[in-house]
Order: sequence, then structure tokens, then C-alpha cells
Amino acid sequence: MARMETERPPLEQLEALPPHGDPFGEEPGEALSAAGEELIPGEDTGEPVDEDQQLRQAAAALLGFLEREPGAMHSVERIVSEHLRGVMNTETAQMLFNSLARYAGEDNANFLLSLLMRGVDNPEFFAQVGEYLGGEAWAAVRALSALYGDAVQEAYLVGGENPNAWRTVNRQVYYDVISGQWRMTFEIIKYNGERALYEETATSLLILADAIVDTLNHMPADVAPEMIDRSRRETFYDTCTTFFDTYAPAEEQGAEEAPESTSEAAG
Repeated sequence: MARMETERPPLEQLEALPPHGDPFGEEPGEALSAAGEELIPGEDTGEPVDEDQQLRQAAAALLGFLEREPGAMHSVERIVSEHLRGVMNTETAQMLFNSLARYAGEDNANFLLSLLMRGVDNPEFFAQVGEYLGGEAWAAVRALSALYGDAVQEAYLVGGENPNAWRTVNRQVYYDVISGQWRMTFEIIKYNGERALYEETATSLLILADAIVDTLNHMPADVAPEMIDRSRRETFYDTCTTFFDTYAPAEEQGAEEAPESTSEAAG
């Protein structure tokens, strides 16, 4: 029995995501922006933002909370861990923020999530924050980043996807010795966490594949070339070539053409 997992569709990069319209907070300055650049809470005054000053203020606010709540970082770690376990869906990031905000306040929740997300790809920013936190607080944030930074970033990316779009496909191909038939199963997992399981024959899968490609062919010819990048098209072409070599090898094609050639010769 062969088990395969189809490559997941590429998630949009943080800088490429469209704005979500305050997905994590009710005030503009408290929202996690799509570009990941306005993640520190602050008032929208129309003036140029001094990020260094915002970082200092946010770090001071977090340190004040930790002083008032001994052992708070342990509780924060439990909240983050609870929401990131299992399969993520488009609600994971929102629910994580809501829980952190109820416990530590919206400003601290935004600040912590920004550290966990931006710290993955921006070590300079992460180190700068470390200078303002210091001591046990900085050690705790580093541990959170090491444990959950990548997962928090993925949760945010997944949160920007279409809930009904497919996330991954698990496939199995096996021979059923009882029925004497080949079986092919598809498990499609959507971003909202829903799963659909199909058990198909080779013919039915080919009909489905034909319907999918035919749907793509209905795109206007003037915009279609820009919708799928070249590498994906080349990979698909190679897959189709392998399909025809497997299901319609050259010897079989020659055999199918033979009767026509014989008839012409006889004529």
C-alpha cells in the first residue's frame, strides 16, 4: 500500500496578504497588520510612528503585567500551547488572540504575538526587544519563540486563507485482495478544518481530473497565463506525460492504430 501527501498549496507570504480589517483588535493601532509592521499597540495620530518608542512602551507594559502577576508567563505558555495543538484552521489565530487578550490585556496580547511572529524572520527586531525586556522576561519570550514562533506565524497565514479552499490532500493507493480491485482514496482537508474522504476507481478519478482541468480552461485566454506560474505548469505537464506513459504506453497506441493501417494496405 502506498500512502502519499500532496504538496500543500503555497501560503501567501506575510507581506503579500491583504489587510484583514482589525482581525485581532478593535482599535486600528491594536490590530496585527497584514505586513507585520504595525504590530505594536499605539494611537493613530497621523504622525510618523516611532517604532523604537513604541517598543519601549510595549515592553514596559508587559514587564509591569509580569510584576503584578507572578508566574504569568507559565499561563501564557499554556494558552498558546492549547490553541496551537492539533490541526489549525482559519479561526485559530483569532481565538488565540482573544484568549491572550482576556488574560493579559489586548496590548500585551498584540505585543506578544508580534514578537512570536516577527521574531521568526527578523532577528534584529527580536534582539532589539530583548534589550528592553531583559532578565527572566526575555528568557521566557525566547522560549516561547523557540516553541511556538513558527506555529503562530502559520496560524496567522492560515487565517488569511479562504476557509473553503483545500489545504492538503492525503492519498492512498492499494490493492484490495478480497475484492480483487485496486483502490484509490483521497482525503481532502480544507482550511476550516473540514475533511472529505473519497474512494475512487482510476476511471472516476480521471473524470474528476478532466473536470478540474476543463474548469481551468474556461478562464479568459488573456488572463490565464498570469494565473499559474511557469514552474507549476511544467510540473503539471510532466505529471500528464507520466500518466500517458503509464495508462497508454507506446506499444498500446501502436496496437490501436494497427487495424487502420492494415485496412489501408488491403485497399
